[in-house]
Amino acid sequence: MKTYITSLGKFLPGPPIDNDAMEQYIGKIDGKASRVRRKILKQNGIQTRYYAMDRYQNSVFSNAEMAARAVLDAIGRSGLDVNDIDFLAAATSQGDFPLPGFASMVHGELKGSPCEIATLHGVCASGVMALKSAMMQVVAGEKHHAVACASEFASRLFKSTRFESQKKVQEEGLRFDAEFLRWMLSDGAGAAVLGNSRSSPGLCFQIEWIELISFANKFAPCMYVGPEKNGERLRSWLDYPSYESAADDGAINLRQGRALESRMGIRRRRNPRSRRSAGDLGVIPKSAEDPPLPVASQKSACLLGIVVRPGGFELPTFWFAGKQSKILSAASGVAYRGTRHLSRP
Repeated sequence: MKTYITSLGKFLPGPPIDNDAMEQYIGKIDGKASRVRRKILKQNGIQTRYYAMDRYQNSVFSNAEMAARAVLDAIGRSGLDVNDIDFLAAATSQGDFPLPGFASMVHGELKGSPCEIATLHGVCASGVMALKSAMMQVVAGEKHHAVACASEFASRLFKSTRFESQKKVQEEGLRFDAEFLRWMLSDGAGAAVLGNSRSSPGLCFQIEWIELISFANKFAPCMYVGPEKNGERLRSWLDYPSYESAADDGAINLRQGRALESRMGIRRRRNPRSRRSAGDLGVIPKSAEDPPLPVASQKSACLLGIVVRPGGFELPTFWFAGKQSKILSAASGVAYRGTRHLSRP
């Protein structure tokens, strides 16, 4: 059975925040301006972003609420009603609560009819995991109107007050692996409505295939929440005698390793379990107005081009989306980018 993306929706919290105003929201650690902020922003090319908290670092929306608003936006574009949805897949890197699952919280915000739900937890790929889950439900004929959504509230992890109270930061300062992400990630949500027919009055996209490959068997986590790596098994924040001691050791900090180049390079070698090659992609856009995917930074765009070229796939320079005025974080980025195209007459 064929599957179509019949509509997409988004929710961007608050006004766009430019680079000069970032520290008015996430704050200056110990009142000092960051020494690496300008360098990181120059590399990533991001001009503005959105935060779901105010200048006093108070949350204005919950993560589940942002996801629900993106879902309602997508449903409104599709001509359906929220009660027509019979499957909801929700993804995030960090929900509002450890339990219950994120999809339960989003479903509760939607106030729709009972339906099957699935929570997908991860980092950047979790939004695509949700999309594939929804697609498979439609392909199997199990569901008629499925929704996949993803939302991120990363800025809560980057509050200056959070770092100022950590003993290790007080003694040694904030490590680059945690500092880096303060200037990369922001907040927002995206959603997609899927069905087995072109029922939307607007433009629809048929999904031919989605392939997800994990290389966790070859590499340790690159982006993770936990203490600094020291060559031993990573300690979970739950392994500490108290929440305070976990925080003091930086075990609640979101970190990004520097081994991105070596991890991306794995795709140069053909994955024996993959059924498709770069030549099967068939997604070369026709113009600079139709970039099909977001790339988070100028450096990432260069690396991605190097990785896919040996497979016979040339990456057009205008695929880089970092110069766009609206940049989301992690899971929700792909769905937001698509709203520009599905909303066309």
